Amino acid sequence: MGTRTLAESADSRTGLAAALVSRLVAGALGWLLIGAGVLGVGYTLVRALGPAPQSAVGSTLALAASLAAVAVGVYGHPGFRERLRARRD
Repeated sequence: MGTRTLAESADSRTGLAAALVSRLVAGALGWLLIGAGVLGVGYTLVRALGPAPQSAVGSTLALAASLAAVAVGVYGHPGFRERLRARRD
């Protein structure tokens, strides 16, 4: 019952390695998106509230894009995604 062929063992190790690498890459990209979004929000607020404000439409679009990047980063990060699903269920 507990015997597995060498090919089955290699397939399970490869699948496990692929899952771990996928999770690691998704986590890294999630953090990069979150970081870029937070920097974008900060930069937009500094420019909008600074001594020489820019156009309101441009600032609003930049702020919306930055918040979207944060949202996608949070949802794309495996750890955050699992917490959101657990809280919803």
